[in-house]
Amino acid sequence: MYRLSSIFLLFIYYFIFVDSNDGPSESPIENETTEKPAFNLELFNALKAFSDEMEERKAEGDVVEGQNDSALFDPLNPCAHFSGNWTHFNGSCYKKFHVDMMHAASKALCERKNAKLASIHSQEEQDFVFNAYGHSWIGLEKVNGTWTWSDGSAMDYTNWGYARWGEDQATISNSDTGFWSESRAVIVTGPICRKSPRS
Repeated sequence: MYRLSSIFLLFIYYFIFVDSNDGPSESPIENETTEKPAFNLELFNALKAFSDEMEERKAEGDVVEGQNDSALFDPLNPCAHFSGNWTHFNGSCYKKFHVDMMHAASKALCERKNAKLASIHSQEEQDFVFNAYGHSWIGLEKVNGTWTWSDGSAMDYTNWGYARWGEDQATISNSDTGFWSESRAVIVTGPICRKSPRS
């Protein structure tokens, strides 16, 4: 796919930079001089944004993910059909993205993967997530003064540490305990994303 994108971009590059700089050409029918279209900055910026997004996805080790193809679904390894090494645990697929980013960007990244920042509902799940991924953004955030999971699931388990800082987002701390910590939105770490194997 990246090779096709590169060919497409080279074609557009030729059209914008090379072909438009050839100067005036004569019409073979009317023998008139016509001006070729000038450099299109708007088109160039749109193509650059597209190219940057593809590079970002490539850096994350990801391929553009479509909807689940049931022909590829393996009940013995329910997350195998997702690109990028998602891990199955207790009915859900998890992945830590090792890209330091702030909370809002972490949330958006998970949503681009058709997932949400991970919600945690038991000590067993907490142990799995902490042992597998360590210090990470999770999907716990304060809305109108109340802690809620960003995926809308019930707040039926907590693992807060001793200090509460009055912030509006949460991370699993990087201590040996794995306690949750209220964290400022500007803290940078990678997110843990979670989604259904059938998403």
